[in-house]
Amino acid sequence: MDHSQVKERHHKRDRLDRIPDACPDLTAARDLANEFSTIARERRGHDLTAWMTRALDHGPPPVQGASPPSFKTTWDAAANGLTLPCSPGQVEDQVTRIKLIKRRSYGGHTAEPPSHSRGPSSSPSRRDHHEISAQPL
Repeated sequence: MDHSQVKERHHKRDRLDRIPDACPDLTAARDLANEFSTIARERRGHDLTAWMTRALDHGPPPVQGASPPSFKTTWDAAANGLTLPCSPGQVEDQVTRIKLIKRRSYGGHTAEPPSHSRGPSSSPSRRDHHEISAQPL
């Protein structure tokens, strides 16, 4: 890296360092996001209530105004998801795997079966239906 590249890099870093002073709401949102990320990563669902209180009391205005009724109905599920060792991830992995197998069996990137040469406007006859359903999967 030559001298001009180093100078440009320091200039960009200085501009980034001035953002918190220029936009405290952005800084608050970043801090809340980082804290939530830590809670989720470390499975500390018991800290979720305190985090939400801070977000609603001291977060930027758009966050302070976010208190939809759905929070109350999904609160236990969110706290459990951030606390308990089991999660729907394993189920979703299996669903994704099944979808991938299904796509591969149809020979394309979509989950739709291949189209026949008749074109999209014609519907299969009763005979065609029986021939198609009799084929092994």
